[in-house]
Amino acid sequence: MFRNQDGTMYLTTETVGGSDSSYSANRRIQVSRTLITPPTGFATDLGKLINALLSGVMVICALLVFLFLVWGALAWIMSGGDKGKTESARNKITSAVIGLIIVSASYAVLTLVIRFLGFASLNDVFNQTLSITGPTATESAKLK
Repeated sequence: MFRNQDGTMYLTTETVGGSDSSYSANRRIQVSRTLITPPTGFATDLGKLINALLSGVMVICALLVFLFLVWGALAWIMSGGDKGKTESARNKITSAVIGLIIVSASYAVLTLVIRFLGFASLNDVFNQTLSITGPTATESAKLK
């Protein structure tokens, strides 16, 4: 392995004459360097990861609300006029609507707080916070 001054890692392979009797000290050692690049994942920074998680949570919540509404509607239809079953179905529908309101309100409050603090998005919050905390590894290597 070979590491450059900027921290880039290279895979180094060396070729020498080995046990060949015609090997002389004047032969050059051949070195090939291949740049090793780490694979990039889904989330390249913290802000994008949290935005993706929040979007995923919102989609899951919307699906759960829809399923609860359908379940409550089917229970209401199949109640057959029974007061207990009708009340249970109505409670399911009410709970689904209240859950949707709570999730939507929490997302709206988060967005309002971010905008009130002067940021454009949640990703902007993390980018500016991380840049304030200190230099990255590349920047600290340049300072040396």
